[in-house]
Amino acid sequence: MGTNACWSLNVSDQPDQPIVSSEEAQPQQKLAHQQKLRLRLVGQAAITYAIDVCMLTLFAAANMTHFLVPLGAASLGGLFCGVAALAIWRGWNLRFEDPSLTLPQMAAGLTAQVVFLAWAPEVGFFFLLALFNTLSVGALQLTFRQFIGLSSFCILTCGMAIFIAGNRLAFPVATLLEQGLVWLSFAVVLFRYIYVHAHVSRLRETLHQRNKQLASSNERIALMAGVDELTKVYNRRHMTSLLLDEKKRMERDGPGFCIAMLDVDNFKNVNDTFGHLKGDEVLKVFAETVQAHLRSTDKLSRYGGEEFLVLLTGTTHDFAPMVAERLRAAVADKNWRMIAPGLNLTTSIGYTAFCKGESIEQLIGRADVALYAAKHAGRNRAVQG
Repeated sequence: MGTNACWSLNVSDQPDQPIVSSEEAQPQQKLAHQQKLRLRLVGQAAITYAIDVCMLTLFAAANMTHFLVPLGAASLGGLFCGVAALAIWRGWNLRFEDPSLTLPQMAAGLTAQVVFLAWAPEVGFFFLLALFNTLSVGALQLTFRQFIGLSSFCILTCGMAIFIAGNRLAFPVATLLEQGLVWLSFAVVLFRYIYVHAHVSRLRETLHQRNKQLASSNERIALMAGVDELTKVYNRRHMTSLLLDEKKRMERDGPGFCIAMLDVDNFKNVNDTFGHLKGDEVLKVFAETVQAHLRSTDKLSRYGGEEFLVLLTGTTHDFAPMVAERLRAAVADKNWRMIAPGLNLTTSIGYTAFCKGESIEQLIGRADVALYAAKHAGRNRAVQG
């Protein structure tokens, strides 16, 4: 009556009401699959009972116990498995909160082991070992309250069985045959204990790997949610979040920062002359060009249309003009003819430094005014706001 509880592994998800609509065919198939898994676990339980009966039969053949012991174990095992299989086959188990009937199955198994401990104390060591296997599975299957309740039940009933058995409770090792059978029974019980926990270790490793994949997927999703689909730089919403974070850092006596607003000069003419596909390519190459001339700590976003916004972290008001001029020159010097013959592009830039106490909207507003001034002054220039 060893590790019969290991077959009561839970099958997740509660079933819905009986399905009559063709639109609900998929849930019905899922429920049928869960019931098949539960029946398969009953089959695994039958195997564990058979192993226990075989060991008890060997004990009886060696005159270590009566032949009624393995016969009783076979009868109870068949009864438990038969009832469980019938309940699953007829769908009675679906009426319960736990369709796998884990707690009643384990309670029945433990009760049988304790009864056999009192009835056949001459081989009581075997049932004591089996109790540990059953309880180890219970620790994996049951809630904390259920496990404590089942363990308490096991402790009390096991104490009663030991009291009833008294000095008849034996550890038969008088002969070489008995010693061999005791070792074999210990090896069988230990093997099943190792099997259960090896299975749990595999599940734990699988769960760990899936959690890592989920975390990586969530990170990619979060990144994609903050990235402009065309240019692959940050989008406006994510840049606003970065600016708010940078504002908080500065207000906690962190380093200052600046922003620069860039606009592709005469971008409408690019679309009108070369088409929108070339216009999209221009925006992608423009973003790559600007990104290549920024520090790794600086952030670039597409703010809207052909406008881009750069966050210059840890940048002072005096250093911002040099960065703006570097970006302007990089765009002007780029060989745009590789995209379309005769294409030349420049950029107008408005830049400014953050002042404590102002809002992000005010900061961007000043950069936008400076950008407008740069375009009004003839484009292809950087103006400080």
